[in-house]
Amino acid sequence: MARKVDTHRVAIGLVPHTGWTWLVRVGGPPDAPRVESRARVVACDVLEGELYHLAAERTRDRERFVETRRAAALAQAREALRAWIDGAQAAVVLGKRMTLPAFDRIIAAHPLIHGAEGELWRTVFAEACAAHRLAVARAEGSRVRDAVVARQGPRAVDAFLAEGKRTVGAPWTREPQDAALAAWNALTEVDARR
Repeated sequence: MARKVDTHRVAIGLVPHTGWTWLVRVGGPPDAPRVESRARVVACDVLEGELYHLAAERTRDRERFVETRRAAALAQAREALRAWIDGAQAAVVLGKRMTLPAFDRIIAAHPLIHGAEGELWRTVFAEACAAHRLAVARAEGSRVRDAVVARQGPRAVDAFLAEGKRTVGAPWTREPQDAALAAWNALTEVDARR
């Protein structure tokens, strides 16, 4: 008796912001993926999520404040993602990975506060996906886009993105598109490991 091969796999791509993320689910075989859904998944109110901004306004216990609130943010992100990751094998979190200076330097410079917020939420969403047992990668959107175009060709990418827009509608801007391409790329990598 021939064994049935599971060709439907699911991966998600995420583009985090402070307290929320774009999430795009892509499923199917890697040679014929389809965008299944796109969502703006909210873990917490943006103002609650600005942990470094809030820490800078405090006069004491700043670092402990961020550590405590970060743990709560991770729990909120895990819960917010729960409904979207069912059946997914992999996730890619997009955005620049930053090496941050010491905590005191971060809260002393407003541009560093913004950079730290971005890195915090990219890390929180990556950890939340890993806590749900997804294989997690982090990458920059432009690099993922270039890799998918190189592997699949520009026509296939254009067709995939056009079909994705028909499936999920607007908004279908650069960030959700990059999340979709990241998920497609993850499908290809999951398939290669099998």
